[in-house]
Amino acid sequence: MASVSSIVRDIVSQNKLLQEAMWQGILSYAAVAEKVKERVEKELGSNVKESAIIMALRRYPETASKKEAKKQFEAESEIIMKTGLAYFSFSKIPHLLEKLEKFYKRLEPDKDTLNVIQGNHETSVITNEKYGKAVKELLGKNKLKTEENDLVSISITLGKEFVHTPGVIFTITRKLYWEDVNIFELITTATELNLFFQQKYATKAYNAIYELVSGKH
Repeated sequence: MASVSSIVRDIVSQNKLLQEAMWQGILSYAAVAEKVKERVEKELGSNVKESAIIMALRRYPETASKKEAKKQFEAESEIIMKTGLAYFSFSKIPHLLEKLEKFYKRLEPDKDTLNVIQGNHETSVITNEKYGKAVKELLGKNKLKTEENDLVSISITLGKEFVHTPGVIFTITRKLYWEDVNIFELITTATELNLFFQQKYATKAYNAIYELVSGKH
């Protein structure tokens, strides 16, 4: 049987912008209650006081945030930060795998970073700054389109259900957006999310992500 709380919960869950305003504490509950009152009464089949809707709205952020955190971040989630990284984008490179195989042999797999993204028209490489010269010589300086140094990566290990859980990436990028942190690049695996930032955003990004993973948001 429908109740004011269940109807309000459905209304809010269908509106991401409304959820965002609630979680950020910038919502006028009275204004929202006035706006949705007619719909709540129609679905409930009886008159409803705005105060009852306001009460249901106030309860939503706390229960939803706890449910969201539990669903998306597990107790064993780990955050790892790496500094001294560089990003290179090249025009599409023929025989890319053969060239990268030569480069990979120079890396220390347990210490160094290598991420390669092959697009339709571009190839991007993220690795340690110390290998920048080697990457450009190997893949062709004449094909280099973009270079960005002094990057930081923040990696988050997530549960095995990460790829099947809606909203995980949105939750993190939303938090970073509200902290005015720009994400330079984002790469995922089945159980890991890797975010790359310019050095100036590193501290704010780490603190924001830690709040989410630790459940302090």
